[in-house]
Amino acid sequence: MAKTQVNIGMFERAGRASGQANLSEAGYKAPYDYSKGFTDSMKRASEATAAAKKTADLLKKNPNGVEIPKITEALSDKTAAWLSGKKDEIGRMHELMRNGSDEEKKQAVDYLNNIDKGVKQLNSDFEGAAAKQAEYLNIANNGTHAVSNSSEQSKNFNDFANGDFAKQGEIVEDENGFPRLNYNGQVWDTVDVGSEYDFELEDTVDSYLTEIEDLGIKGKPWNRDATRRDLEKIARDPKKVKDYMYQNEELLDAYISNQTGIPQTINGEPNSDWKDFKAGVSNKMPTIVAGDFKAPRVYDDYKESNKEDVKFAPDFVDLVMQTFQDKYDNPPKSSDQVGESDNTGAQFNE
Repeated sequence: MAKTQVNIGMFERAGRASGQANLSEAGYKAPYDYSKGFTDSMKRASEATAAAKKTADLLKKNPNGVEIPKITEALSDKTAAWLSGKKDEIGRMHELMRNGSDEEKKQAVDYLNNIDKGVKQLNSDFEGAAAKQAEYLNIANNGTHAVSNSSEQSKNFNDFANGDFAKQGEIVEDENGFPRLNYNGQVWDTVDVGSEYDFELEDTVDSYLTEIEDLGIKGKPWNRDATRRDLEKIARDPKKVKDYMYQNEELLDAYISNQTGIPQTINGEPNSDWKDFKAGVSNKMPTIVAGDFKAPRVYDDYKESNKEDVKFAPDFVDLVMQTFQDKYDNPPKSSDQVGESDNTGAQFNE
């Protein structure tokens, strides 16, 4: 599974500073109406986790690939039922074509043509949905479905990938009377499954880190303005910034730590309160009060609600530029420098 590599020593300050910036501008705002949505939010997260596990189990059981039928037995039966429901009308139209007036014959031809178009549309839907399921299984296998997708998007994605949607699909006529394959109450290709992780921002940051470290080691000048311009171009898309934050758990942890006021470390040592909070130990959780409703606010709730309510992009470029500056000012030792240091130590010991 693809996983982003992050140096938390470099980025935790960015996460904390960004979280603090959002809090200082607007103060803390409960992202949901907890009196209505708290339980639903946790339920969606649980359902998304279960759907993801089902997809993972399917892939594990089929290491050589998952066989995807063009149409499931259940959908085949529903298609047959749809056609059966048209049987009498189709018979009547054939009768009109033989014995009806010119106008009736024209209406009969139009109706039968539409039935034919409907069957072809269903066939296209079945083929398209099967191809999309294969695509989503490949994304799941690669581990590149963005972590920043909501629980609902994640559940939809995995229900599509693992075949649950295909098993539960319905045949529903649209506003024009054409039968369409529906998943979860929607035409199959309109279901929101979120998106795949976009590596552009990560690749740009990683590339610049390597380049700037090298410039720092060699004592060469760094064109900060050019770097900032490139970052600003990418950061225009807030989703890319959010994806980057969520793909790097350490960075997101630093951000949430600042939001909650629960430090990850105290005097350089791991903070047990943070560990308990992240693990879901209830007496370590901040409490949300919304009218008469009270509930502990869990780590996963911060993680989920920040996807909708926090804009990470505004301060992102400044934070990354500061990180780059730190790496330029304090670059790691080159292999030659390390070798010289080791040799010096050896000579001294002698």
